[in-house]
Amino acid sequence: MTFREASAWITLLVSVALYGWYFLDVGEDVIGGGAPGAGWMGRLVETVIAIVVLEIVLTAIVAARAGKAARAPQDERERAAGLKATAVAYWVLLTGVISAAVLVGILGGLVSTGRMSWGEAVFWGLNGLLLVLVLSEAAKSGVQIFQLRRTA
Repeated sequence: MTFREASAWITLLVSVALYGWYFLDVGEDVIGGGAPGAGWMGRLVETVIAIVVLEIVLTAIVAARAGKAARAPQDERERAAGLKATAVAYWVLLTGVISAAVLVGILGGLVSTGRMSWGEAVFWGLNGLLLVLVLSEAAKSGVQIFQLRRTA
C-alpha cells in the first residue's frame, strides 16, 4: 500500500467513524425528543478536534514508516487517481449544496410561519451542509483508493 493510499484510508475511516458518531449522537437527541440546540455545537467541536488529532498522528506514523516515499512527488498514476477522485467529489458536493439550498428555503418557510425556531433552522441547515462536506470528502477518498487499487 502506497503512502497516498494509506493517507486516503486514514481520511476515509477517521472521517466516517467520527462524523458518523457525531450524527448518530446528535440524531439520538433529536429522535428522543430533545432540543437540537442542546449541546450539539460542543459535540461538533469535539469531533473536529478528534479528527484533526487522529489524522495528524496516524499520517505521521504512516509517513515515518514510508520513509522517503512519503516525501516523493506524486507519480502519474497517483495524479490521475487524485483528479478522478476530485471530479467525483465535486459532483457530490454540487448536488449536496443544491439540496442544502432547497433545505434552507424550506427551513426559512417553517421559521416564517412559526413552525420552527431560528435555532432549530440553524441546527438543520448547518448539519445538512456538514453532511454534504463529509459525503464529498468520503467520496473523494473512496474513489482515490479505488483508482489506486485498480491501477496498482
